[in-house]
Amino acid sequence: MQFKIGKDGIIKDIKARGPSVELEAEAKRVVATLPKFIPGKQKGEVVVVPFSIPIVFEVKGDGNKKQVTKSYDELVAQRDRILKNSNENNALVTELNHQIEILEVNKKEGKIPFSIVEEVPVHQDCKGISNKSDQKKCTISAINKHVARSFNTDLASSLGLPEEQIRIHVQFTIDKQGDITKIKARAPHPKLEEEAIRIIKLLPQFAPGKEDGIVVDVPYSLPIVFQVHSSKKD
Repeated sequence: MQFKIGKDGIIKDIKARGPSVELEAEAKRVVATLPKFIPGKQKGEVVVVPFSIPIVFEVKGDGNKKQVTKSYDELVAQRDRILKNSNENNALVTELNHQIEILEVNKKEGKIPFSIVEEVPVHQDCKGISNKSDQKKCTISAINKHVARSFNTDLASSLGLPEEQIRIHVQFTIDKQGDITKIKARAPHPKLEEEAIRIIKLLPQFAPGKEDGIVVDVPYSLPIVFQVHSSKKD
């Protein structure tokens, strides 16, 4: 996984290489949800900073009752191997610790992220699909289509924002009843955050996600990206 943190602190030039196109697309989606950074500097001048990160997990078969635990163990083992020849300041160790902490917190709170939950929450348009992988793809597509159809992209122009690419980071939870809860949005303007929250609230009730046959809360992250065009007419 490679990307750059631009002089404006925005993630760009995201590249991924994996064993399938679907995994590459998922990796890019996750990285695209990163918030805007304070840009890096070299000798006092703002610079573009390349960043590389490996994404490592273990694929299990249908009997994957301990999928999350095994993934956790793999992350811990990888971190410990690196620490034999390095220290806690190693960038990869820092990232692995972060992933380990997320899994620990989610497991304690009964929350399993959409990217790894055994049975994803299913959008109403996808309930007729029996294959779990296809259900996941269909649900992601349905959410993206809803956002693209419902978001008022002209709002940014009316707010006088510069003509550039706008990135809004949205997080929400699909709870044990399949309802959308805990919606959060981060954007360059409060009105854009309000618009993002408004359209996410319009999503229908889902069939809830499950892990080991038990209904769980499923956090979901979504980047909304669009280009601002001037509202002035010649």
